[in-house]
Amino acid sequence: MLMNTSWTDRNPGRRFKKCTKPKCKGFDWLDPPMFGRSVQIIPGLLRRINAMEKEIEERKAAERKIKKWLVATWIIVLAVVYGKFFSF
Repeated sequence: MLMNTSWTDRNPGRRFKKCTKPKCKGFDWLDPPMFGRSVQIIPGLLRRINAMEKEIEERKAAERKIKKWLVATWIIVLAVVYGKFFSF
């Protein structure tokens, strides 16, 4: 038996044991059923967490891109300034 966690809307966070044998689809719940209000609230919270994590990753990627452009810009500025001071 393999222990897993359900993340479906009807059983969010509920643990179960699953048969590992080929063609075996049996499972047993390890946790009792959740109360109705929990089943209504938890899936929405999970979706919000996932959306926020995705937004964080997108912002980090944008930040990395801006940092690369900033470094490139400074390199160009320094090359121009250095060239003006040391050109004969």
